[in-house]
Amino acid sequence: METKKISDQEDGGRKTQVVTPFGTAPIPAAPSLKQTNYDGALLKDRYLVEGELGRGGIGVVYLARDTQLMNRRVVVKVLLEDSTNALHNPWFKKKFEQEIEALVRLDHPGIVGVLDAGTMPDGKEFFVMQYVEGGPLRKLVNGQMDFAQVARLVRQIGQALNAAHDKGIVHRDLKPENIMVQVVNDNEEMLKLIDFGIASVKDSKVATNAEKTKVAGALPYMAPEQLRGQPEASSDIWALGAMAYEMLTGRLPFYAETLVQLYEMQKRGVQASPRSLRPDISPAVENILFKSMAFDPAERYQRAKDLGEDLARALTGETPTTAQISSPPATPVSARTSESPAYGTMRTHSARTEVGAEIKSRPASA
Repeated sequence: METKKISDQEDGGRKTQVVTPFGTAPIPAAPSLKQTNYDGALLKDRYLVEGELGRGGIGVVYLARDTQLMNRRVVVKVLLEDSTNALHNPWFKKKFEQEIEALVRLDHPGIVGVLDAGTMPDGKEFFVMQYVEGGPLRKLVNGQMDFAQVARLVRQIGQALNAAHDKGIVHRDLKPENIMVQVVNDNEEMLKLIDFGIASVKDSKVATNAEKTKVAGALPYMAPEQLRGQPEASSDIWALGAMAYEMLTGRLPFYAETLVQLYEMQKRGVQASPRSLRPDISPAVENILFKSMAFDPAERYQRAKDLGEDLARALTGETPTTAQISSPPATPVSARTSESPAYGTMRTHSARTEVGAEIKSRPASA
């Protein structure tokens, strides 16, 4: 067994433990880490925790280094330790376990990979994932984005989603915060989908049917059927359409404060047509966006990669391969109200919504 050398180094005013196998060099700690009680913990005699990267509705993610593999950075995810609901609610626990189940099924370059699992010193379960050098797509979604860039991004997202759907997995929480962007050779952008914490998994060995229909997601990116507790693959397709609309126009397709309000808006259709917000958007692109966010799932694209490919081709001046459908006219830009403010003037509801029983009982045609 190779001997490990343990030392301390200064990092931004605090000391962090460095575990270096002989013959390798330590990797500098990543910036912007929050100090936690787990810092310095060596998990499974291998993964050295450096600090907290962030947290969501269910879990906390920590940056760590794999001391047995050239100090490679990895991410360790643990059930949210300071939330009483998360620790004692069976739904949270099972969704945490189901995220592991989902990632184990998936093997795609556009989806973060799971590497290992184990138990923290205090008994909490954890799992280890790839660390993506880069930042969330949200950092790029700042006003109207370049057509060519959006084309590259939506094509990759569509392919990754399609791979998940082929394995019976619906993400259910697709939003810019859950897509990591890594810049590789020649400034090429590579994407990875992350956070399958509330995913639906077909033939799951963990979740019950009741848990699969719980209403959860990020409000502006939730499809109508998802608001009713009936998520399916087309719900992710709706979310991809909503993100594409946002990337191209600089605005969300709907601004709502409650699930009921959003559902009623969705029935009426997108308030502002993309072309009214950005005249250089072509009719083909607009039709694709409308089709992707159709209220009826049967009227949307049936495969995420078809949406990504068609939108990418339309944005770059090529002919889409899939026939589009006509959509009812959107509310003209001059008729918008305070419910559709300029980008950045209203919170985007990126926080996860967990319960929406008032929608769940409504029929699709209500």
